[in-house]
Amino acid sequence: QQQQQQSQSQQARAGGGSKYAVAEACDRIKQEFKAIEQQQQRATAEALQLSNEKTELQRMYLTCYEMACTLNLEVHKQAEIKKRLHDILQQVIKQLPAESQGQYLKSVDAANTVSTQDLLGSLHAQAQSQAQGMMSAGVGGNQAGAPAAVAAAAAAA
Repeated sequence: QQQQQQSQSQQARAGGGSKYAVAEACDRIKQEFKAIEQQQQRATAEALQLSNEKTELQRMYLTCYEMACTLNLEVHKQAEIKKRLHDILQQVIKQLPAESQGQYLKSVDAANTVSTQDLLGSLHAQAQSQAQGMMSAGVGGNQAGAPAAVAAAAAAA
C-alpha cells in the first residue's frame, strides 16, 4: 500500500510538473505568435510603402515619357520647318541677281551651322545690351526711375 501511495504521489508530482511544462509551452507559443504577428504587420506596412513608391515612380516615368515624346515631336517639327525655310530661301536666292547669289548662299550656309548654344548666347548678349541701354538712358532722364521689369530682365540676363 505504501508503495502504491508513493507511486501515486510521484505520478501526481509528475503530472503537476507536466501542467507547468504545458503552461510554459503555451506562454512561449503566445510570445512567438505575437512576435510573428508584429513581423507580419511591419512587412505589410513596408509592402504598402513600397507599393506607394512604385506608383509614384510609375507616374514620374509616364511624365518623363510624355515629355520625351513631346520633345521628339517638336524636334521633328523644327526640322521640317527648317527644311521648308531652306527650300524657300533657295527659290528666292535663284531670283536674285547673279552677283548677290554667292553672298546670300554663304549667309545661308553660315546660318545652317549656327548651334542652339550660339543662338542662346546671342540672345543673352542682346538682352544685356538692351537692358544696359535702357538703364544708361534712364526712363524720363532718371536712372533710378527704370521700371522693375527692365531691372529684372537685366538681372535674369
